[in-house]
Amino acid sequence: MPERLRQPRMLKDVSHFFLSDQSGKEGCATYNLPKPAVGVVIVDSNKIMRFANSIARRMLGLEKATYLGQLFNFFIEVNEVSEVSIVRENREPGIASMQIGQAEWCDECVYFAVIRDVTGSWRKKRNETELQRRAIISF
Repeated sequence: MPERLRQPRMLKDVSHFFLSDQSGKEGCATYNLPKPAVGVVIVDSNKIMRFANSIARRMLGLEKATYLGQLFNFFIEVNEVSEVSIVRENREPGIASMQIGQAEWCDECVYFAVIRDVTGSWRKKRNETELQRRAIISF
């Protein structure tokens, strides 16, 4: 772990996802890491995107060559979890859980969004709710 990254408690389990983007050339440090299962976006205090790993770029439809410097168009509330629309690997629409945290990155206080695809569990819950609704109606 580089000395430049001071971690709050929530960040400890995901910090390695945004130190590099597999090739190790986008973050403050150079590491070769396996492909993460979550998307991570780092946003400065003005809501400008400073980094997004490949998973986050795919989920949010961001172009690698042009996303830096763009506005992060989501509400930032630290430690809150929200649902956002995403594009899944199969290019189908989906639902993701997004949690915002705060950390110091490259000597700057930043926000980070951890994005996890929850489409499967969301659909299952929606189907269970629909079945319960139908059962109530049929009584």
